[in-house]
Amino acid sequence: MKSLLTILTLLVAMLTAGNGFATIPELWGVWSWPHTEPVHIMVTPGADGDALESASLMGGAVVDATILIQLWASGGGLDEPLPPQPVAYFPFEDLWLEAPGLANCTGGASADGNTDAEGWFTFSGSPNMGGANDPDAVLPGLQVMVSGTALDDQVNPIRPHILVNSPDINGDGTVSLTDVPLFAADFYGPYAFRSDFSWDGAINLSDVVRLATSLGESCP
Repeated sequence: MKSLLTILTLLVAMLTAGNGFATIPELWGVWSWPHTEPVHIMVTPGADGDALESASLMGGAVVDATILIQLWASGGGLDEPLPPQPVAYFPFEDLWLEAPGLANCTGGASADGNTDAEGWFTFSGSPNMGGANDPDAVLPGLQVMVSGTALDDQVNPIRPHILVNSPDINGDGTVSLTDVPLFAADFYGPYAFRSDFSWDGAINLSDVVRLATSLGESCP
């Protein structure tokens, strides 16, 4: 329902402004992503996870992985097609990140705020999530979503290569004793990215510490 209301609000705003859209506008993004290699964040359902602005490369070097996007729209005019234009003040609640394997807390992966007057918005904080995405997926990383639809740049999906895992290994919204046996299986078994919270290529004591300090966290 929220997504439908957002689209209706967008249409009303465009018509009121004299833009004359006759159909629901097509939305896409222009985005900036400076990294040529994957980055990593460990997230939690609560407030103890890594922020995107302080993500890490393999081995621990800290980098700013803030995602910067400008939201654009175009559509058929009442009399003639209209040129593309930025979408101002689009609600942040309908801009979020997701990926297969990750479990978002309600509102926990939303943008930092509404789009500004020029249509720009960012993701820079720590998402409230559990689970892990797949580092070996054909399309790895975090997908940017707008009102439930994947956002693209008119050619490719906007999916920065950010690998995510969480001490909430089972993705049930809480870091609890039910996650400990899953971690133990990874600690003593073959390497599993889902439990490599420090992302150094091994499951070791540094990951034990991150699990221990997150115990008891849950979705707000």
